[in-house]
Amino acid sequence: MKGAVYKRTRVVAAATALVVAALAVSNPIAGSATHATHATHIANSAPGPSYRLVSADGGVFAYGDSGFYGSLDTPNLRQPIVGMAPTPSGSGYWLVAADGGVFSFGDANFYGSMGGQPLSHPIVGMAPTPSGSGYWLVAADGGVFSFGDANFYGSMGAQHLGQPVVGMAVAPDGNGYWLVAADGGVFSFGDAIFVGSKGGTPVSYPIVGMAATSSGEGYWLVAADGGVFFFGDANFFGSMGGQPLRNPIVGMAATPSGTGYWLVAGDGGVFAFGSAGYQGSAVGVVDGSPTLGITGAGLPQQAITISHSFGNAATDGWQPWGSITLLNGQLWGRTTYGGTFQQGGVIWTMEPGLPTSYRIVHSFGGNATYEDGTIGSDVANPHHDSLRVGPDGRTLYGAALYGGTDNEGGVYALDTTTGIYTVLHAFDGLVPSSDSGSNPKGLTDDGAQPHSNAVPIMASSGQTVLVGMTAFGGSEGAGTLYEMGLNGSNFTVLHSFADADGDVPHGFVIQIGSVLYGMTRLGGIKAPRSNFSSDDAFNPYKDGNGVVFSYDLTTSTYTVLHRFAYTGPLGQTGDGAVPDHGGLTLVGNRLYGLTTLGGPDGGGELFSLNADGSDYRTDHVFGPPGGTGDLSEPHGTLIPGPGGTLFALAADGGSSKNGGVLEYVPGVGTGAYRVLASFTGGSGGAVGLDNPVVVPGPDGITLYGMSQLGGIDSVISPTPIAPDFDPKQPAKANGTIWSVAVPA
Repeated sequence: MKGAVYKRTRVVAAATALVVAALAVSNPIAGSATHATHATHIANSAPGPSYRLVSADGGVFAYGDSGFYGSLDTPNLRQPIVGMAPTPSGSGYWLVAADGGVFSFGDANFYGSMGGQPLSHPIVGMAPTPSGSGYWLVAADGGVFSFGDANFYGSMGAQHLGQPVVGMAVAPDGNGYWLVAADGGVFSFGDAIFVGSKGGTPVSYPIVGMAATSSGEGYWLVAADGGVFFFGDANFFGSMGGQPLRNPIVGMAATPSGTGYWLVAGDGGVFAFGSAGYQGSAVGVVDGSPTLGITGAGLPQQAITISHSFGNAATDGWQPWGSITLLNGQLWGRTTYGGTFQQGGVIWTMEPGLPTSYRIVHSFGGNATYEDGTIGSDVANPHHDSLRVGPDGRTLYGAALYGGTDNEGGVYALDTTTGIYTVLHAFDGLVPSSDSGSNPKGLTDDGAQPHSNAVPIMASSGQTVLVGMTAFGGSEGAGTLYEMGLNGSNFTVLHSFADADGDVPHGFVIQIGSVLYGMTRLGGIKAPRSNFSSDDAFNPYKDGNGVVFSYDLTTSTYTVLHRFAYTGPLGQTGDGAVPDHGGLTLVGNRLYGLTTLGGPDGGGELFSLNADGSDYRTDHVFGPPGGTGDLSEPHGTLIPGPGGTLFALAADGGSSKNGGVLEYVPGVGTGAYRVLASFTGGSGGAVGLDNPVVVPGPDGITLYGMSQLGGIDSVISPTPIAPDFDPKQPAKANGTIWSVAVPA
């Protein structure tokens, strides 16, 4: 039946499956452009402009004259299907899973697989030989595995890649192949001819696949936004670049004549160009929202609404460096400066959508000298992170960088019902070191200067305790991981950070079972000075790139899971560097995080890794600082929203170079990313330093957050009361509370 969609009920029953399109085009020429990407594989199949789609659970859909020869009927695959390849006759096909398992249908014979074999990186696709008596599998690290009459011509396995390999195409005679990486780098092997790439050239969206011309003397690359790049004798027939898409493009295939091509999106949408004929798509076949969620590559950005401009009252706070907490229908946040004591900051609260409800709950006093001559013992200048909700559902816990008995910061609690504010612990100050030359910051018993808040976690005793980190102090002067009771009792240093194993943490930890996970801002691998053009360029990296670590509460074991390996712009490894603050986010069995710097453009990266530190991946490379388009320099944490979507902020880039809000949906391979909204500067806010908070509503969600700068010009002109406080003076515009509506 022409145009029929087979296995419809199969896919509807597996509504969570990501559509992986294998567009199988009929009567393929020898070595036609078969490739695989993280979500879609496009190949060639039976007579006429026909093709097949395959979902991540192995369901197969046939269009035009393409035949249906079976699919995987189990929803319990160990790993998702990531690619499809047709036989030369078009009367069969192979499916391949991320673990290297191969499944054959019709006249496709089984020649072997990597299923059950240890892989350092997942398989991302496959390609058949011209005879159909063999095939290649390719992994994300560029490793190539050959079976049947497929010969091995080389690979990128064991080579350092700036971005993962996402696809493969075969030379017409089968005596060579190309690999393509997410940054557009192309690698040729055997008699496959290299005719150009996008490697080393910034791309707005990651490359997700490639297809070769019939002559083998050219090829196309396709990006997630549908942009098409052509090289050699490949002609341009059109693209979806700049067009609104519900889901990102995930692959492409060329016609046998090379006079057209198809693009396929993550929801099964098919777009035909040149001589490629359209026979239908899988959009709407899967019941419910596409697994990729609201990815919307190419969708217009959302508008940012300003609810409050800081600094427009003498005692208002100004310049918030942190995030907002949602508790019992109220927003709660802090500023780093301002308040009654003008430099200590405030705690504020506001009802979502009601700016007139904004009020100050507490002004931080620090160790200011008051009018009666007494010296205060409050903490001051809270920096990053959001206030943490205690197990009673009413108490908020936080930390501040300065103030306290020794002006080295402390931990506090606020009962939101009674308004009672309590300093739970004051850090004891930086005691001079016996070796001031090697440790100019000195040592402390319990740490000093916490940049983020203590987090309530379940201790091995079964009791809820607070666990946090300081940036300095401890036995090595490089910060501590500490624990204390909810009332400040039983303060204990769990770990003192030190150089190669990570130091100067600015973020917070998360708990998974009995293990804590976090990052340090510095320490670990240090880039060489020779790879930077100046001392100023080198300074952010000179003390190390930072690490990802775990701490086992049961065994008291500290483990470095990953050392960020950025080596500088003149010797770039592709890794990120300096996760300035924030934490990790667990999605499935992987941890996701952000680095503020590093990466090919120096603007940071979005990364993920397994909880044991294995399979580290760069999932998105941010744009260069000071650029427009993509965001740059994210400082915080990826915050979960509906449908597995993650949200975060960046301090730079965007449409006006003032930073903005990003949206990312983890998926097979590198997932889907877009700029959700951009700060416009001035009254529209600028510099998103931390995280948004998700507020559910009847028509979707609303993200709320704070910008460090921007807003209506301030009226304050503070005179610092406490000489030990940061003498920072207010800017003309001192930050905002903002919101972005995200429709369902």
